[in-house]
Amino acid sequence: MRGHPVRTRPHLTARIAEIAALHADAVAIREDQGTCSYGELVALAIAQRRLLERNGVNPGDVVALSGPVSIPFVSAMLGTWLAGAIAFPIDAAAPSLRNRALIAQTGTRHLFATGGVAAQEYGVPVIDACDAGAFVSRASTGDVDAVVNAPLTVPDAYIFCSSGSTGTPKAILGNHAGLSHFLAWQRDAFRIGPSDHCLVTTNTTFDVVLRDIFLVLTAGGCLHVAPNDMSNPLTTCAERAITCLHVTPTRLQAWLQARGVGEPLSALRHVFSAGEPMPAEVAALLHATAPNVGLVNLYGPTETTLAKFFHRVDRHAHRNPVPVGRPLDEVRCHVLGDDLKPCMPMQVGEVVIQTPYRSSGYLGATADQTARFVDIPGSADGVYFTGDLGFVDEAGVLTLSGRKDDQVKIRGVLVNPAEIEALLNDVAGILRTKVLPVGDTQLSRRLVAFYVPAGDASLDARELGRHLAERLPPALIPRQFIPVRSMPMTANGKVDKARLLDSLTGLRSARPGRSGDDLVARVAEFLHDIGVCGGDVDPDSLLHVDSLAAIALDHFLEHAAHCAVPAVTLAQCDSLSAIMAAVSLARREYADAAAADAAAADAAAADAGDDTRPRLFAFPPLSGWGLIFKGLEAALPDYAVTSFDFIPSEDPPADYAERIARATSRQPVTLLGYSAGGNLAYEVTQRLESMGVEVRRLVLMDTAPRTHVIRRGEAELEQYAGSFVDYLFDIGFLSELAASLAGIVDVRRVAERKIVRYRNYLDGVVHDRPINADILLLSASSASEVDRDVAGMWRRLSTGTVSELGGHGHHLAMLDRDNVHENAALIVRATRSAPGASIAISAAGPAASRD
Repeated sequence: MRGHPVRTRPHLTARIAEIAALHADAVAIREDQGTCSYGELVALAIAQRRLLERNGVNPGDVVALSGPVSIPFVSAMLGTWLAGAIAFPIDAAAPSLRNRALIAQTGTRHLFATGGVAAQEYGVPVIDACDAGAFVSRASTGDVDAVVNAPLTVPDAYIFCSSGSTGTPKAILGNHAGLSHFLAWQRDAFRIGPSDHCLVTTNTTFDVVLRDIFLVLTAGGCLHVAPNDMSNPLTTCAERAITCLHVTPTRLQAWLQARGVGEPLSALRHVFSAGEPMPAEVAALLHATAPNVGLVNLYGPTETTLAKFFHRVDRHAHRNPVPVGRPLDEVRCHVLGDDLKPCMPMQVGEVVIQTPYRSSGYLGATADQTARFVDIPGSADGVYFTGDLGFVDEAGVLTLSGRKDDQVKIRGVLVNPAEIEALLNDVAGILRTKVLPVGDTQLSRRLVAFYVPAGDASLDARELGRHLAERLPPALIPRQFIPVRSMPMTANGKVDKARLLDSLTGLRSARPGRSGDDLVARVAEFLHDIGVCGGDVDPDSLLHVDSLAAIALDHFLEHAAHCAVPAVTLAQCDSLSAIMAAVSLARREYADAAAADAAAADAAAADAGDDTRPRLFAFPPLSGWGLIFKGLEAALPDYAVTSFDFIPSEDPPADYAERIARATSRQPVTLLGYSAGGNLAYEVTQRLESMGVEVRRLVLMDTAPRTHVIRRGEAELEQYAGSFVDYLFDIGFLSELAASLAGIVDVRRVAERKIVRYRNYLDGVVHDRPINADILLLSASSASEVDRDVAGMWRRLSTGTVSELGGHGHHLAMLDRDNVHENAALIVRATRSAPGASIAISAAGPAASRD
């Protein structure tokens, strides 16, 4: 299996300089602090080179770069390459012991600090990238030409580290040729150009950040740095019209599930996914959310430079697992058996990659590590034995199926458990350890450490966690430490992993306990379920809430605690106590906002005359759950709001009307219906009026009237309900409810039955008799595909006054926290207007989409 050769390409710095020469004023990078043009970027890179040279950096030196992706970081990396040095990105927030060890291991000579001078002492000179300002001048034509034509005196470009099997990370040395080869292929294969916008979300210590940053910069497009307050990158993609995104499947799944319904991803053209197996359900979820996005599954170890295989995922046929596809240009794939002979199609073997564009190998490699790289005499090609297992089908498409060793991906991070075991074995009182991954999904997967204590040694799990936290990044720290009397062994003398995992079964079932409606217990349980902690968790135990967990937790709290805690805030919490403190603060802020809204409502009530706690009855959209009105209830503090679920019966409108008449002693009421619920509310209004109960106003939130009977077969109804429930789970609406009722109620089945009955009722509804109540039609803010005079249709169905206002948010977002208070304010003003008065209130925009 072999790719096709490509022509030689200029190295990365030269290509960016060529773009600057032609389009100096084009925006290269956009961040919170401002923008940087291509001309300015090249001028900064030249200044950074001069700063490095002034501080004694020579060609071939290793320069550590600290700081997040930013204009200074990108210019510093380019300046490092212009100086002929090798860039080594490190995480200043990582344990200092680990960073010092990595700096010593790689022979780093200088630390280039791009986010301010590093607080940690690494034993090497620190250069502040901000000092480059003294060397900045607008790059002249001669300066740019010099960059374009400068020869590469040092072939090696960067160092990234991955988890090693000896207790020491593997330092992988990458080169300019491999990097330029991949970027050239990706630009050409997917037509990335000046009109493209890419959002970078990857930590700088992972090699994929190189394609995050430089794919778009070598195409003349715009790189967007993630904003500091970003909660969900997909929301940022929609807001900034991002066209290209690189992401691991686990992150993509978390973003999609937590995003809910927001602005459409209409600009997004390509999602490139890599780093771990792509589940078919994640691909299907992306295509359901953004049908026009092209999803590409990439594969390739850091040792062979970024990716060496690609697969365009068919949106109509999601194979599980999704294949990694075919090789890039100038790449060959071999699948070899244990005897090193080629495997037949569909036969599983080790994936071996042959290419002239592999990395330059490991720094300080062991004999076993060196053996994985094999040169081919008389050829520029070399091969790398990946350790990945896979097979090639009859069509030549590669699919991965596992590993030969114990390496595992935890939230997209490659982890070698042997590195963790080596550090635990150094702890006094531990005789032997085994670290294993547990968890049914990529998002919930976590590490568990089993250890044999020496004699009567008493070891505190929190102390073991702190010991590792001083030496390892968070993804490599086990979430549970479990003592065992001895390690179970197999017949051939290896640790019996299955028996260890079986012993964990009882512990797994013992999730953090719950007591009634205790929110702390529910949060602890959720943290357990997404792999942040294991077993019982002490409120002050050290936790690591990474970006994925923060996004999922933000979404969970919105439903469980009815408050919004930004993901960026949750990611800074290091214990359950800190999380709950953030929740308490958010609840206080929410209460303060509700109080302000109540004061505004009081002022509006004073303008409208005396009016005390009017009754408002709300009818749900097709989901059938009154839970959707929780935010609206909080935003209408002066109303006694009753939110109905859809309750099927022989005559739902009559049943609701009877309940309302009893509850109000036949006093005047206001009814509200959202989407399909507006049709039910209209029918209930008819019944109440026939009973002599006054309906002062019917509020319809983006509802179109039913004008004819719809006939659907049972199978069509069930298929519709199933798809709709999938959607409700995808946006997270039913997820928390399902979790809280797990083992008690099958929420999916209940929801499907509710939707079938609601849809069946609505399909038979025809509004054929006008009501007397005034109608307020609150329309969504975005235009519909079919322009209908919905207000005119409602005017034919009421003898009262029908008013139409432009609401806030598109059809599915009118009750989102970003819109609910504005829409509630419109409802307050409208319902307090005199009966029969025509309402004219300045609102968000023109009437638009309908139910």
